[in-house]
Amino acid sequence: MQAFKIKEKIGLDKTFKIAPFRKHIRNTEPHKHKNYFEVIFLWKGDGVHLIDSTAYPIAAPAIFILKKNQIHAWDIVSEPEGFVLIIKDEFINHSKDTELKALFHLFWRIEHLPLQHDIQPIRNLFESLYHVYSQEQHFQDLIIEGLLKSILGTLLQEGLKQDIDNRYLDLYALFIDLISTTEGTNRNLSFYAEKLNIPSKVLNDICYKVAGTSAKKIVEAFTLSEAKRYLQFSNLTISEIAFRLQFNDPSYFVKFFKKHTNITPHQFRALS
Repeated sequence: MQAFKIKEKIGLDKTFKIAPFRKHIRNTEPHKHKNYFEVIFLWKGDGVHLIDSTAYPIAAPAIFILKKNQIHAWDIVSEPEGFVLIIKDEFINHSKDTELKALFHLFWRIEHLPLQHDIQPIRNLFESLYHVYSQEQHFQDLIIEGLLKSILGTLLQEGLKQDIDNRYLDLYALFIDLISTTEGTNRNLSFYAEKLNIPSKVLNDICYKVAGTSAKKIVEAFTLSEAKRYLQFSNLTISEIAFRLQFNDPSYFVKFFKKHTNITPHQFRALS
């Protein structure tokens, strides 16, 4: 049984897409995009953007980052204007530009980025990227990669100052991808370390260097987010959710959830 509604906005034959934000989209039901990463740039529009259990005020201009499998919904009260970037793993994996890959990996740490300064330069970059994408021309892929790198670098310039070794970024990104795509979010850290062919201690050190927290806490955060999605957006019972998240005993799941939220899954669902 499919627990969440899935919408896909890019064909199977494409790995990258940029399009204007559709102005008629004002209110959507909670849904997810399973197979790609999304960057939404709005320079007009007001309302609320729900990402998992967090309701962000739109208050354009702003950037929203959607990772694979996140649940989101729009409640926009004024006509929006902006662009939507859709990026599949294959696009980044096939790129030979290591700096582009590093910038992309850093975006795992961002969900909402209000824009405080003059947005015309970033808007110009998005419009140039859309123009290049819309018209086939020589060296199109290279130009797209260059403009995309400029966009990601510009957006990250103020938020992320520290230098991080690209090797750590690559492993961190693979770790996050494993968590987000593993059925039920395996909570055993050694499972991910073995998949990455590194010791658990090394994985933990990488997480501290890149994200400032332990690998265990990252796994727990993903498990908690997935639990909240099921509770808020599905009709699965508490026991069904517990088993989907690989808790052998539903009572252990209840204890885990209450430890991190101070309320039970039943109370969370009632409040949602």
